[in-house]
Amino acid sequence: MTVPTTSEAIALDYFEGFVSRYRQHKRRPEPLLEFAIGWLRRNVPQRGSSPRFVLGDSGQFMHADGKVTGIIDVELAHIGDVAHDLGGLRLRNATEPMGDIGRVLQRYERVSGEPLDLDAIEYHTAKFALCTPLGLVIALHLDLALPEILQYIEWFHQLSLHAIESIARQCGVRLQSASLPAPAPIEYSGVIAGLPTMIDALDMRDDVAEYQRDTVGSVARFCARANQFCGRITSADSDDIGALLGNQPVDRQSGDLMLENFIRDAGPEHDAALIEVLHRRVMRQMLLLEPVLAAPGGIGHLVALPDLLNR
Repeated sequence: MTVPTTSEAIALDYFEGFVSRYRQHKRRPEPLLEFAIGWLRRNVPQRGSSPRFVLGDSGQFMHADGKVTGIIDVELAHIGDVAHDLGGLRLRNATEPMGDIGRVLQRYERVSGEPLDLDAIEYHTAKFALCTPLGLVIALHLDLALPEILQYIEWFHQLSLHAIESIARQCGVRLQSASLPAPAPIEYSGVIAGLPTMIDALDMRDDVAEYQRDTVGSVARFCARANQFCGRITSADSDDIGALLGNQPVDRQSGDLMLENFIRDAGPEHDAALIEVLHRRVMRQMLLLEPVLAAPGGIGHLVALPDLLNR
């Protein structure tokens, strides 16, 4: 493993590998990803931390009788900032409840003898969250016909949401709630809405076949919602872009390209407005997905670090 030496390298060397692979496979504009990449590069913590072993995908362990018995899935391990692993625990807990993460962080503080750097943990929460959508672009932009595609779409938008929520906290931007626009009337709505029920009624011979049937049923439910809402979501996103840029896009592709080009040239003075727009966009996608989310708690939101720690 390469040992980074500067603050920028300690924070970003691992992350930049994800960015490089994202750029190789990118086929369409991704305004939120581009904004977050730029923001993270502009706001590296200057905290003088020493490089240490980082598990990368923290929370991946085996346990029995209250003790950790093994660490698994170490393919993301690297030398970097330990705040990455602390942020990763908080991130995982948002959709995969692991217990009292605040207690875990306080335990680390006691054992390490170092006060928790909440700003660094928040930064690395956003950075690690962004790695997931960056890594999923290959599947989503190449339109690969994968049985797990709906799960990948969920992870893409859920972790994008976590990234923009974390960046908003670091910028002091108070995010407002978002909602779906009204559904549009569609032709043959009964047929489209009835397809998941038809799939659910199929009699499967074994557990594997039942899983496959349920997976297809979830995709059918999502397609039915996409028929109802996607046109109206595109209109709402276009209205946001028009209000921000003073120029109304004609369709999704042109609007996303306009927004991405603006992000590429925008200075920090535009961060707050962009965060608000990008948050509304990703929340509309999460609300579209909500009935078919695999996460047990539905749409996950990050708990503020002071609240986790009761500080």
